[in-house]
Amino acid sequence: LRILDFGLAKVVAEDRAMMNELIEIFGESLKMTLRQLELDDNEIADLSGRSPFEHLTSLELLSLDGNGLGHVDSDTFKGLGTLRQLSIDENMLEKIDDDWFGHFRMLEMLSLRDNNFKVFPTLKLPSLNRLYLSENKLVSEVNSGTFRNLLDLKDIDISNCSKIWLVENDAFTGPKSFQTIKLCNNSLEQQPAAV
Repeated sequence: LRILDFGLAKVVAEDRAMMNELIEIFGESLKMTLRQLELDDNEIADLSGRSPFEHLTSLELLSLDGNGLGHVDSDTFKGLGTLRQLSIDENMLEKIDDDWFGHFRMLEMLSLRDNNFKVFPTLKLPSLNRLYLSENKLVSEVNSGTFRNLLDLKDIDISNCSKIWLVENDAFTGPKSFQTIKLCNNSLEQQPAAV
């Protein structure tokens, strides 16, 4: 089994034994063969405590979109060193702990669209090349060096964050070569010179 899609399956966060039960149903090989796990549009509001995913050592894509997720502990993603894509869109997250992503050596795409972030999260992800933060409640300016730790970043979407009013001229310095920067539907008072 390589892909497991539980979209709209009414999985709830209180079911701490969720992954153990899946492993029991699909066999121990699930730990080594599962590449893609989609848990979209369920009722997973809290991912605190021990990681439900730590035994999925071959997982490359994890999607937790549309769950009303409001809290994630730093250990939630423990054991996901092979993860390349993480999507946590359409939830209620307000902040990211710096420790969240310490386990991701290979993460290339991070999507946090339509959450409740008010400030830009500090990210230290050396392999990240796509970042999606659109439709958040970002009430700030994009300061110089905001993305300096994301040296491989090529695509960024911070559109539809209507309270972003200023992008400093060197806000996008650091990454080697941006291909796409989306700033549409913001309240920008001026376009940054570097864009």
